[in-house]
Order: sequence, then structure tokens, then C-alpha cells
Amino acid sequence: MIEESTFRSYIENINVDIDSCVANLRSLSRGADIYEYHKSTAYELLTQIAPKNNREALMLVLIPQAELKVQKLAIQANIQAAIHTARSLYDIFAQLLNKIVLNEKFSVGNCMLHKVRPLIEEPMLKEALDTAVGAESYGYINAFVNTIKHRDLVSLGPTLDFAENKAGLKFESFRYSGKTYPSLWGKLKRWSIL
Repeated sequence: MIEESTFRSYIENINVDIDSCVANLRSLSRGADIYEYHKSTAYELLTQIAPKNNREALMLVLIPQAELKVQKLAIQANIQAAIHTARSLYDIFAQLLNKIVLNEKFSVGNCMLHKVRPLIEEPMLKEALDTAVGAESYGYINAFVNTIKHRDLVSLGPTLDFAENKAGLKFESFRYSGKTYPSLWGKLKRWSIL
């Protein structure tokens, strides 16, 4: 992340509310830290229940759900928090671009990266934004957040896949805006099950 003093010097000659822009920059930095915290916590928790051998892989799926409920809840809560935070970072960055580059064309409530991106003219920035918004991960994060925010939670459960020799917790696939998003492993462990 850029230092505040350096950032201030870059934007001091632009007609913007510098303190508001710095607040956005601080939010981006704090948000990145929050994302890393939740991601790391989820990974740690997933590691604790990851099967170490074939027997544990089978037991992960066969254990009564009540025994796994607390761990699953903590893992899902941290993964969802990380994904929500990642999604909010896109919009905070859009707010910053809206102020610095677009002279506040959008109101705060109507400013989102997918709306800001087409109005950016600087070629390198436009290309970077096109790459970010066009990435599969951006689409998945956006669809995941909108699905769990407005419709249903995406279920996370223990899965043993004999075809791929994998065991672990897996988010089920879901549909959003006419597109089906694949099921994804929280963390997986490959085993030679057969």
C-alpha cells in the first residue's frame, strides 16, 4: 500500500477532498488486513480438520454433523467474512477512482467498480481494471456475495470425492444471474483412496 504522505503529494494538485481520499486509502489498507485475518483464520481451521490419511478422510464425511458443526460454522463464517471484505475492497477502490479520476461522477451509493471502469480513459489503468473485473475470481466473489446476501447461504460441507481422490470441506455450486458457479473446495487433501 502506498504511504499516506506520498499519496497526498500525488493528489494535492487535483481538486478533490484530500482527507476523504486518504480515508478511502486507509479503508483499503485496513480492509486488506481484515481480509488476510479472516482468510488465514479459515485456512488454520481447515488445516485442523484436514484428514491426514484415508481413514480420516472417510471419517470426515461419516462423522455425525453435530460433532463438526462448530468447526464448520467457524470456517464458513471466516470464509464468508473474507469474501465480503474482498468484495467491499472493489467498491472502496471505485470510490477512490470516482473522486480522483472521474470528478465524482457517481454518488456514493451508486459508485461500483463495474460502473466506474468503462469511464476510465487512461490506458494502463483501464487495462488493469478490465483485467480485474474480467477475472473469474471477481465474478465468483460478486456472485457469491450477492447470493448469500439476498437469497441463500452457499452450503459448506464435508466431501469425499473418489473420482478425484480428494477429501475436505466444499462449497456447493450455486446460480446467480443466469450463470452456474462451480462448487469449490475450502482446502483439499488428495488421497489414494482406492
